[in-house]
Amino acid sequence: MTSKKSTGKLEVDVQKLRDEGSWKKLIELTEGGKVGINDQLANFLLGEAKLEQYLEEHTPYDAANQTHAESKTGLQEAKQYLTLPAGIEGSRTTGSMDAQLLLAKLHFACGEYNESLQFLSEAGLDQLTEKPLPVRSLKIIAESFAVQALALEKIPPGSTHGKNNDSRDQQILRSMEIAGDIALLYLQEQDKLQGQSNWSIATTGSNSPLPPLTEQRIGMLLETALLRAPLIHIKAQRWNEAIARYRTVLRAMESSATQTLRLTFARQLAEVLLRKVCQANYWAVGSKGPNSHWKSKYYSGSSLFSPRDVNEEVFLLLLLSEAMAVRDAVLSQSPEFRELRKASMRNATVVYDLLIVCCIQHGQTAMVCESLERALKFSFEDAHIWTQFSYSLIAAGKFNKAVLVLKEVARLCPQNPLPCLMAAKVCLEHLNLVDDGFNLASEATKRAEAQDSNVASRCLLSFLTSRS
Repeated sequence: MTSKKSTGKLEVDVQKLRDEGSWKKLIELTEGGKVGINDQLANFLLGEAKLEQYLEEHTPYDAANQTHAESKTGLQEAKQYLTLPAGIEGSRTTGSMDAQLLLAKLHFACGEYNESLQFLSEAGLDQLTEKPLPVRSLKIIAESFAVQALALEKIPPGSTHGKNNDSRDQQILRSMEIAGDIALLYLQEQDKLQGQSNWSIATTGSNSPLPPLTEQRIGMLLETALLRAPLIHIKAQRWNEAIARYRTVLRAMESSATQTLRLTFARQLAEVLLRKVCQANYWAVGSKGPNSHWKSKYYSGSSLFSPRDVNEEVFLLLLLSEAMAVRDAVLSQSPEFRELRKASMRNATVVYDLLIVCCIQHGQTAMVCESLERALKFSFEDAHIWTQFSYSLIAAGKFNKAVLVLKEVARLCPQNPLPCLMAAKVCLEHLNLVDDGFNLASEATKRAEAQDSNVASRCLLSFLTSRS
């Protein structure tokens, strides 16, 4: 009785380590002979742990042949362990199938795409039926569909046996979407295991320059599958399908690993709606999510806001994107965080540019001013944001403040005559500040002449106007 209880506890511990991705501990537990399991399962656990541990420490995907050669060497031991349970004749056990799926992932990391597809076929990936699965199994299957799609993309068209180009493209898209759906469900279940609360958006930037550690759990394969599926529809000009795919991801309950990705999805969906959808062909967001064991859970309830037209949806997406951009902003000015700061600033800049376009079209200049003023908190000496802020102040009729901001832009761009020219124009046309307008027009003229700029004549005209 004691032996059975001990074995049951060990099995629970092993499954917990697999779900958490604690590969080092799993290797120690298995190699130490502390797990009362058969040799085939021990080989599988060692192969799985060594494969995942190597891939966490290296990034062999989409890399050069040299890196693929290094992967073949580094993954040799994992391959030997996984080959044993995968090669059991006539076996269709879960362990055997999982070993084949992991071998497909291993061969993909080594750049052996045909071998990867062969293992997926032997595992019967396309014949799997939907059913509730443990957390670790969800990730294995999601990554297997992602590997299938990416491997098919790597192989030149026409070289895939039994598939014409159309069916090949359909298979790539189908695998991408299934991988994305299961990935969202996996990440939700992973958060449940860790007992995290993820439904919050901060309105101020974080002093920490580093992303939360939980964001690393998604992995390159699943992230690529999520991002690529709507882009494939866009490339084929299937706009409705692309919009539906974006909505599917955004309506799913948020998990910690998808917080940064949601900013990208919200911004891209807003771009598609702005460019390709008018009120006449707009359709509202559905209220119910699909009922499936392999689909993520969705927010539901009578208190949820559902956009009624394309303008409401675009505004909602951009305001949410702004909130997420502010949340992810890097405030630290330390040199070692320069690249992280630039990346977060690029994301925020695109969001603010779209928000400006959308708001100005509907006369919402006050909203633009408020948003850009919030952006100044993490836009230290960023000339683009300061310039946009000055223009929004002019549009809102806040001329005194606009001149102050334009002077700051002129300081940030010491060779550009336009900030001085705009400030001179505001001083002369709206504030009756002749002396300030004269000085600013004079400075604009000097800058334009030094650059042989095509705005030199406009600067000179403002200069002469200020003197008359």
